[in-house]
Amino acid sequence: MKDSEEKTGIFEEVKECGFIHIDVKYLTKLDGKRSYVYVAIDRATRYVYLEVLYDLKQETTKEFVTRFKQHFPYPIKVILTDNGFEFTDKLSGETRKAPTGKHLLDIFCKENNIEHRLTRPRTPRTNGMVERFNRRINEAIARKDKISKNNGKNTFNNHKERNKFVIEFARNYNRTRLRCLGYRSPVEMLDNHAGQNTKAGIQ
Repeated sequence: MKDSEEKTGIFEEVKECGFIHIDVKYLTKLDGKRSYVYVAIDRATRYVYLEVLYDLKQETTKEFVTRFKQHFPYPIKVILTDNGFEFTDKLSGETRKAPTGKHLLDIFCKENNIEHRLTRPRTPRTNGMVERFNRRINEAIARKDKISKNNGKNTFNNHKERNKFVIEFARNYNRTRLRCLGYRSPVEMLDNHAGQNTKAGIQ
């Protein structure tokens, strides 16, 4: 990553698909159980892929990225993440200058010829594209009417209901015309990206 991008959060322009921002959003506990939204965003098209999962294990991250790779119609060239232990062992136990390469995500990336880049610690703006999308999820949940459960403090009755809401939100986002894309939607950009061939039928 270029130094200017790390320091300012201004993204280097990427014209081809395959530069992927990945992050995890923590969701409020429901029925005493935590869940997390794993989010992947393609920098060129702003196309979002997400899943609601229930832990932050290396195995879970690798399985998420594996499914994303199978879903995404272009080769993945770069994955950008923060330094969370679900993504890297760089900060596990002691601060290292570089990851060991033994984290399951790093092994996956090496096997698939993907460059895994890390943001500088405690600089969330350098992965701001996915951070902004996570805020959109927060805002959408906040606008949803409360239910009677838990004295009107809850927005959803159960995990299944919330998961459906989050997945539908991403689906609608992918079909929303965005100013940053010249008022085209991420799905339009993905299906018709110049200079690249794609699979048909992205949902």
